[in-house]
Amino acid sequence: MKKRVFVLLTTLLALSGCFYGGSSSSDSTSEIVTSDSSISESETSNSSSSEEENFMSTEEVLQNMKATPFSTDIRTNEDLGIADLTRVGVDSDRFANETKFAIPSEGTFYKAEDYGISPSGDNNTGALSILLKNIISVSGNKIIQFQDAIYPFSGTVDVTGIKDVYLVGKGSTEFVYSGWGTYFEAKASQNIHLSNIAFDMKNSPTISGTITRVDDFDQTADIYLSIPEEFDLTNTLYTSWKGETGSYMECYFDEVTQKYVPDRNHNLFYNSPTSASSKGIASASYSAATREFKVTLNKSFPYCQYKAPIIGANVSFAFTMYENHGFHFYQCQDVYMEDINVYVTGGMGMRIDMGKNVYFNRVNFMNRPGSKRIMTCTADIIHSAALEGDLQISNCLLEGSHDDALNIKTFYTKVVSVNASAKEIEVQQTQTEVLISYDIGDTIDIYDPETMGLIGSYTITDLVKLGSNYTLTVDSRPRDIPSGANVGNATKTTSLLLDNCIIRNKRNRGILLQTRNSIIQNCTFQNVVMGAIQVLAVYDIFREAIVPQNIKIINNKFLTNYEDVSIFAYGSKGSANSVPSTIKNVEVSNNFFFNGQSLAINLLATGTGLIQNNLFYYDSFKADRLIRAQASENLTISGNVLINDSTQTLTFIDVASGQVGITLENNSERKSI
Repeated sequence: MKKRVFVLLTTLLALSGCFYGGSSSSDSTSEIVTSDSSISESETSNSSSSEEENFMSTEEVLQNMKATPFSTDIRTNEDLGIADLTRVGVDSDRFANETKFAIPSEGTFYKAEDYGISPSGDNNTGALSILLKNIISVSGNKIIQFQDAIYPFSGTVDVTGIKDVYLVGKGSTEFVYSGWGTYFEAKASQNIHLSNIAFDMKNSPTISGTITRVDDFDQTADIYLSIPEEFDLTNTLYTSWKGETGSYMECYFDEVTQKYVPDRNHNLFYNSPTSASSKGIASASYSAATREFKVTLNKSFPYCQYKAPIIGANVSFAFTMYENHGFHFYQCQDVYMEDINVYVTGGMGMRIDMGKNVYFNRVNFMNRPGSKRIMTCTADIIHSAALEGDLQISNCLLEGSHDDALNIKTFYTKVVSVNASAKEIEVQQTQTEVLISYDIGDTIDIYDPETMGLIGSYTITDLVKLGSNYTLTVDSRPRDIPSGANVGNATKTTSLLLDNCIIRNKRNRGILLQTRNSIIQNCTFQNVVMGAIQVLAVYDIFREAIVPQNIKIINNKFLTNYEDVSIFAYGSKGSANSVPSTIKNVEVSNNFFFNGQSLAINLLATGTGLIQNNLFYYDSFKADRLIRAQASENLTISGNVLINDSTQTLTFIDVASGQVGITLENNSERKSI
């Protein structure tokens, strides 16, 4: 079968004069691959000249590093901290061409058209769902093949209890949905593969418009948007909108990426399940005659201070928020997706609840080429809760979501009672989102909710389950454990590998990471309005777990984000009471940071960490420090280089007094020339 290369728009690197290498395709909406003439010319020149002649100056290195999310062939004899500049950023060849999950040549093959699944049909949901259910009992691999065509769908394709199934498209296979629901849902299934398929909605739940006028009142503001021809707001999906959820987000145009980016300094008003008592959007109405969409904002909305909108600014408006996951995997094991484009979803892009082992390669949540849409997902892009084992994500573009690109977590249970003499700890679920389970042999970590400091670790030797509660018998006498303490299952955590991905142009965080034994490598984070990476442990109403340990952040690029890497822990008493070494064994090495608007690396309550051989380049800066360490211990901060070409004086490394075991060595600051 022809390999489908989902490369991601010529504009992904037309921005920097750099393009992808690889084969091309006539399908301009999903297979755009061109060669990088600037890189190839440089490589040709390098091969014909001596290494010494190809050494770059510091200024040339910096311009090269900031210009593209991809790694390039850089040679210099300058000490710039990073040991090997060519390894920093995304490998463009892997990003475009690397295949990881082969389609089996043996098994039972099903041609979709033989089972009533047809591009000419009005709705293929029922036929595909029935086929999946009918082949559950078939042994061995089950490969469903789709044509190089567009398939209409109206509802969720779902399956429960299937094993060894492959949904395989080719060329430009695309599933287009008439509603705003979930594309695909699998429950209690194993070895599921989706390959070479694009997913979109006929009427997108996210639209864009240009501000033409504003009527300001004391308590409200009416904002009028000119709507592009692409969006038919007379469709009943839009006209029946009740305003229970949705979002209004003002954006600016980024010349580098040639994309619209959420504007942190302007309005973000929304109606969400968590803000139901205080809606930011009072109403919205559309005039077909003028193609104007009027949005009324409540100025008293507590989560965003109203600012006078700019005439001519572009706005992303979403009619949904958190309602429907694009994909949902519930208690599934061994899920594989490769060469998948998802252009929009009505809520989270991907929801993974419990289960074990998920693998994504070139699963892109991206703006559809040629579309005026700005937002891809109206919530997180990939959200996992209580997933065990591996979560491996490689060669993906994740852009334009309202909430986090990745939210990787489990949950705490809480201590109800302790019987110290019997070595028993009774625990209770703290939420209904997923069930946190325990087994004999699991290790539990118990944390003080006031500080998030570790109270103790125990191994479960026996247990009794009553409803969703557990009485855990542990290997040693539990001491000093208060009622309400957080209990995390240290055995059942997610090991994240985020490799060779681009996360960009989004409102909230790039990664919210609350897990262990994880690596983020060779990625680029660009125009992330909140923190690019947050590795954290906090006590709040969500009771999300677990305190992270053993995290590596290496060989990445951070380009013009608000804040880049934050590693912190605090409890209900606040950050002033944080405990050193709550988060242990974190490495941030060989990364490139450019023009972040706040802290580049923020450390609070960390321990046994390594911040080493990072290169920071700023020709513009909006804060007063780059690296900050508080309430931490046993940190080595070494070999980092700051090139400060801005006119501002800033503190490179700010280490609070009274911390133990902080080693600072061979860090330097200078100008590029």
